[in-house]
Amino acid sequence: YTAIGNAYYKGKRFEPAIRSFYLASAKTINNEEHMNLYEKLANIYDYELKNYWNAVNYYNKYRVTLLNREISLGGVEDDLSQLTLSEDTISEIKEMRLKIAEVDKRLASLKEFMPQEQLGKPQDADIRKIMEMVENSKLLKPNQQQDTSRVSKDSIVIQTK
Repeated sequence: YTAIGNAYYKGKRFEPAIRSFYLASAKTINNEEHMNLYEKLANIYDYELKNYWNAVNYYNKYRVTLLNREISLGGVEDDLSQLTLSEDTISEIKEMRLKIAEVDKRLASLKEFMPQEQLGKPQDADIRKIMEMVENSKLLKPNQQQDTSRVSKDSIVIQTK
């Protein structure tokens, strides 16, 4: 699904790319794969679709996967010189920290664009709802808020440009 999503992305067909990335995300438990998928989804929502709500949601998920990777490498100390790790591992920990700082900076700038009353509201559906949308090849409207336990066919629409 990731390869299909990448092909759609390269062809600037973002809605099918998103559906493919959702499917790929649902089928993996690998943190690094999630990290790559969440970064792609955040970038599509941010730069291509200008859907800042979903961009913030996926940047936050991406940030968590970066932190997970840093911790799995042993980067729990602020001072890396205190750790007895290989140079390659220390270099990767530094890379994760740099990416986290970049994500934090982008999140701060995105939140400036978002209306204050919308900050903190959940934006994305849980995995059951995502799978239902993918199975129906449909996406929710970006600003639509609803209870995920009661999804009707009338509340799902195809999102077009």
